[in-house]
Amino acid sequence: AFEVLGAQEVRRSLGSSTVPMPWMRAEQPVTVYLVLPADQVATHSVLLRLWIGTLLLGAARPWDREARPAIFLLDRCADLGAFPLLESLLTLRSGGAARIWTFWHDVHQLRVTYPDSWREIVCGCEAVQAFATGDAAAAAEAEALFGLPAGDVWSLGPTDQVLRLDGRLCQARRLAP
Repeated sequence: AFEVLGAQEVRRSLGSSTVPMPWMRAEQPVTVYLVLPADQVATHSVLLRLWIGTLLLGAARPWDREARPAIFLLDRCADLGAFPLLESLLTLRSGGAARIWTFWHDVHQLRVTYPDSWREIVCGCEAVQAFATGDAAAAAEAEALFGLPAGDVWSLGPTDQVLRLDGRLCQARRLAP
């Protein structure tokens, strides 16, 4: 897994940054995208954890209620593997200088990646959502997670979702792609 870090392109990317870290504390909004081809996400997970960890630590600052929090949208989280820094931030639920939205394909991925803390991570989320699935096991996991009657997630239509927002359950339609 660490051989990725020895690649010439990776070494060059780690040498200097085009993103000055003081922007993490600046008032001006900045957007940073870390994008890898889907077939490289799992093989380059060490590099992604390094990049994401650096940005997460850069965003860590004493919470100034007047400042906007940094928002991290992390897709394909299961492909990152166990990531102790992310796990710690998700279980702290400090709501401070960074907001972190993680995206998982199903509860099973979260449970396997963080076997000791997955429930704490989910309980601390301000929003949890589940979409329709054709997989009975994934539907059963989502129903157990939301405390729904058997078959509720299974019977969702292609544009339906179940949401838990600040502890309240509701059903909504998602925007069509």
